Amino acid sequence: MVDREKGFGCCGINTTYINRKGEMYFKGLGYNTNEEDFVAQLDLNITTQIFKKFDQIDILKMNNYYPCETPDSQNNSITFLKNGKIIKTIQDCSRKAPIDFYVAYNELSYLYQKIKQKNNYNFIFDNRLHFPSFENKLIKHTLYNSELFLLDLELRKGKESETSFNPTYTLNFSYGNQGFLFSKIETDCRYYKFYYNDNTTKTIDMGYNFIGANPILLTKNKTKPSR
Repeated sequence: MVDREKGFGCCGINTTYINRKGEMYFKGLGYNTNEEDFVAQLDLNITTQIFKKFDQIDILKMNNYYPCETPDSQNNSITFLKNGKIIKTIQDCSRKAPIDFYVAYNELSYLYQKIKQKNNYNFIFDNRLHFPSFENKLIKHTLYNSELFLLDLELRKGKESETSFNPTYTLNFSYGNQGFLFSKIETDCRYYKFYYNDNTTKTIDMGYNFIGANPILLTKNKTKPSR
């Protein structure tokens, strides 16, 4: 998964997910030639070519973060999965990652321009959300935007439920993200209860514990929430 954030100028802002079966999900968020969210089935040859470039790179030996050297540079997060679980997320700012890695994820983020057959797709989080985190009074687990995209996709696979649960976190975003359909999300990482602005609620059962299945989320960016 590749997430391209806003930078100085008209950089494309989008998020792209593909797997080895050729399933592709795209969210266009600004400055793209296509701003429609969609799902598509890639040709096997295209899928193989994309993964071949990543397979030639020892992802696990790469740094987790390649910092920005100039203000307002575009920050990119790239998340890798194995057997459906997150094994690595790399942040690259100002194109400071090794060139072969940059070329591979840059090509993936522009792949949407080559897709001719696609179907519109409605994501759970239908707006640009910044700085997502699982948070309670004691601890805060920050997610990268590419990791949030995985959560989004997994929630779309979930089912509505009337099950009661004891929330352990709220899923928060930056203070600047106002005006969305929902005002709050409570979760125990399997069940997610959305509180909508029209005073209705909806609970989605993901079917498994997202943090439990991805323990890497517990080992990075763990901080105490500011109060």
